[in-house]
Amino acid sequence: MSMPRSSFQSRISSAPLQRARQRPSRDPVIGQRGGGPAARSSAISAGAGRRLAAPALVLLLLCQGVAAEERFEDLPEIDPALEAKGWRLLTRSDLAPNRFRLRDDGAIEVRSRDSNALIYKPVTEDQRFPARFRWRWRVEQSTPPTDILVKGGDDRPVSVYLGFEAPPGSRGFFDSLKNAVSELIVGVPVSGYALTYTWGGTSPVGTMFNNPHLRDDSYVFVRRNQAAPLMQWLAEEIDVAADFRAAFGRPPTALRFIAIAADSEDTGQLSIARIADLDLVVAGDSGLSPGSAK
Repeated sequence: MSMPRSSFQSRISSAPLQRARQRPSRDPVIGQRGGGPAARSSAISAGAGRRLAAPALVLLLLCQGVAAEERFEDLPEIDPALEAKGWRLLTRSDLAPNRFRLRDDGAIEVRSRDSNALIYKPVTEDQRFPARFRWRWRVEQSTPPTDILVKGGDDRPVSVYLGFEAPPGSRGFFDSLKNAVSELIVGVPVSGYALTYTWGGTSPVGTMFNNPHLRDDSYVFVRRNQAAPLMQWLAEEIDVAADFRAAFGRPPTALRFIAIAADSEDTGQLSIARIADLDLVVAGDSGLSPGSAK
């Protein structure tokens, strides 16, 4: 923050030099005219000490303010600004939730510390059958690398999900009823297909595997692993139909929602990541879809 020029300094710099020399000196610290060398030396030392101490105190206060602002416990589970954009929080009853907030640049930040949760957003009608999916993400602090192919080792600083509806007639009566109820309550079906794109773990980039927490209608693709650089935005683009066929052996069903998550329940360590520019490119569209998933 720029400081205004001191009027006192301006008056001193414009005063006649000879007149300034004739004035008796007044010590700026102890407020006495004159004074011997020892007094002036003491005053200079005290003034220097104050000049050094003041910036240090300001820095300390600023650091304390940042630390207080960034305390995991003090952050809301979901930023009201995200809710205003249509995002909803889904938590697990047995785990503390992550923290999701909207940054000034429009990116969504997810913080996780011994916690697990996701936010989701239903897509619009014109986004139900996207050809491609694009986004950018960056990890600022990651959980220790683990084997994300197995339960108990699948911590990751950030993942993004595409949730698709189940084919008509592929589920029994109770699954269909559960889907109908879930859509009324949370806006998304609980039964269907899911593709997960994740950052983290020790598996090679490009690895595809069945989600260890779900049944065979959910697959995970490793887009970035522990070797990915931190504090750097990385861009992604996937062929939705190709990945869906690779996972489920059939053309994609209608896309219903996008979700963002993080998981740190196994290591209990803090992770911080951001994701931005979530865009679904509709087939035949040369650019981005009319509606964005931001």
